[in-house]
Amino acid sequence: MTPAITTPCDLVAERVALGDALGEYTDHVETCDACRDLVATAAQLGATRAGTEPGVGFAARMTVGAQHRFDQRRRRRMMAGVGGAVAAAAFGVFIVTRTPASTAPDRPLPALATGDHDRQPKPEPEDPQANADALRTLVRLSDVDHNRHVSARWGHIERPLAPYRAILKGKP
Repeated sequence: MTPAITTPCDLVAERVALGDALGEYTDHVETCDACRDLVATAAQLGATRAGTEPGVGFAARMTVGAQHRFDQRRRRRMMAGVGGAVAAAAFGVFIVTRTPASTAPDRPLPALATGDHDRQPKPEPEDPQANADALRTLVRLSDVDHNRHVSARWGHIERPLAPYRAILKGKP
């Protein structure tokens, strides 16, 4: 709550501060030195205030300056968009052209049908007769006239693997 203004000097100061006419306090201002100085100072301040007009071309200069700022912002937005597009394209090229990691296992695969997955099969001693049989088999398979069919009969492919398992286990 504001304190009540009771003295005439305070009321004069309030009127001067608000810019109101002194009215009934004119007689008090003529008799009080402090109030007379206050009114004189306010009058001097009011007299020094002169309205200044902006110079010729002020509006044009402001418009050009604002337009320049708009152009700068537009260029920065465009450069940011182009930079983002280039970065996205470079990332896409990187993803498409990189070589995938090898999917081959680092260790050799265990023997499939032996049941022992921890041991590797022992190589058999070289038999000249076995090498000759393998060579004859390769020559027979390389016969183009005999093996020119591209597809195989599905009945041969889907046969049970029991005879092959017996061979792999070493049982005839």
